[in-house]
Amino acid sequence: MDNLTREGRVQCRSCTAVIEVGIHLPDHNATEHDNATEKESLDELLVDYGWLPTSKGSYCPQHAREARVRFRHP
Repeated sequence: MDNLTREGRVQCRSCTAVIEVGIHLPDHNATEHDNATEKESLDELLVDYGWLPTSKGSYCPQHAREARVRFRHP
C-alpha cells in the first residue's frame, strides 16, 4: 500500500505564528476513523513542538502557557 503525505498549516490563536507539518497516512479512502487518527497525529506533532492544540484552535509555544492558565481558571 502506498503512503500519502498530508500537510497541515496551523496558526496560533493569539498571534501570527505558524507551523507547517506533514503526516504520512495510508493511501486509501478516508473513513471517519481515519480522519480522527489524522487529527490525533497532527495534535501529537504539535505537542512535540511545544504547541497546545485545543478544540477551538492551537497556541504556539509562546502563548501555550498563557492558554493553559486561562483554561484552568476561567
